[in-house]
Amino acid sequence: PDVIFIIVSLILFVGIAYFQAIQGTFSALIMAVLTIVSAAIAVNFYAPLSQHYLLAQIPDYADAICLAGLFFVTLIILRTVSDNMIRGNIVWYAWPDRILAGLISIPTSLIIVGIASISFEMLPLGENVMLFQRYQYSVNEDGRAALSRKGIFPYADEFAAGFMSQLSVGALNSS
Repeated sequence: PDVIFIIVSLILFVGIAYFQAIQGTFSALIMAVLTIVSAAIAVNFYAPLSQHYLLAQIPDYADAICLAGLFFVTLIILRTVSDNMIRGNIVWYAWPDRILAGLISIPTSLIIVGIASISFEMLPLGENVMLFQRYQYSVNEDGRAALSRKGIFPYADEFAAGFMSQLSVGALNSS
């Protein structure tokens, strides 16, 4: 029953990674840096912006729209600026270039799909999101209810949230 959300996430992950792999190592490296910067900006500023600008108009959708909007608009702007400022490309042999670009594109596509998944999960759609239910309810042998968390393969939402958490660890430390 969880297949639709997982299939969509997997198709997006593979599509983004493939597109970056055929663009080359230099382009994939630039995109990785821009994706991390865009995700950091979106995660840090979506809550204040949604509280200030959208909460009164659309309270249930404000956080999701601000997170996705900030991330994708920032990424598009940064990519457009970098494409216009950096005209050339580094040319290697085709296979090493594509393999290295493919490896670099994995975290990039995980962050992009992860931010999109987190934004989609923030929407007030109830327990099921495209037939995906984050928590599975079960009953233990002693009759108590148990709640277990399920992940979305390829675990892009968990990767993006964990990566952003690691970026902010100690960010306000004065030492």
